[in-house]
Amino acid sequence: MTGVVPLCKAPGPSSQQAVTAVRRLARVKRAGHAGTLDPEAAGVLLVCLGSATRLAEYLMERPKAYRALVRFGVSTDTLDGAGRATCVTTPHVTSGRVEAALPRFLGDILQTPPVYSAVKLGGRNAYELARAGQAVELKARTVHVDALRLVGWEEPAGAWLDIECGSGFYVRALARDLGEAVGCPAHLAALVRTACGGVRLADTATLEELQAEGVESALVAPAEALSFLPAVQLDSGEVAAVHHGIQTARLPVPRTRLLDDAGNLVAVAASGRLEKVWS
Repeated sequence: MTGVVPLCKAPGPSSQQAVTAVRRLARVKRAGHAGTLDPEAAGVLLVCLGSATRLAEYLMERPKAYRALVRFGVSTDTLDGAGRATCVTTPHVTSGRVEAALPRFLGDILQTPPVYSAVKLGGRNAYELARAGQAVELKARTVHVDALRLVGWEEPAGAWLDIECGSGFYVRALARDLGEAVGCPAHLAALVRTACGGVRLADTATLEELQAEGVESALVAPAEALSFLPAVQLDSGEVAAVHHGIQTARLPVPRTRLLDDAGNLVAVAASGRLEKVWS
């Protein structure tokens, strides 16, 4: 079984635990995901099965969308509700102040990842070092935010935000930085990923639905999973050449799906060369 399963991950399990559950249902050896969701978060998790694990890097580059609840008055060491409180104060903040601060987080911005994250330091995950009590210093990096809107206010001081962003963006870090911007500690209290890799929450299946209806019911073929890329259909001779690693004359410059006459994914090409070939 090869393809991508758009899973609606429930709060609680880690992304890897969710992948393992789908892999066992599908009875395949290889599985992975395209973009980690924290255990407390819910929403779209793209689970790649079989040789479709090689699609993950393309899917992770795609924009993502979230709905987040940022709670003011408490900061935590993990920047979310699962962590230890590091500062507690009366949240003298209004929806107007929060909304006025949002424009500074649009476009290309510098963001320092959370200490409790999977960012690598010396070959180890930052969260492993933090849990071991070691000091962790991460460098700020450029991330991109396409849209950031205040869509609701929850008393006593909680801002519901809709976020559209690029890869590498941490919503937990946004909660921290937004708190600093309005002068009140804050943390991420709830998070739902509403879109990932072009897949919307409405197009996902829960683990319970996969158990009842079978993984095949939700499986997206590799060619369809990469539908955001332009496509070139190859003839049988070109397909054979690509399978032997031969650079055919029709390889385009933009990143493109190469399909056989049945619409199956043969390869991904970019800059006039083959990037990945599927047998």
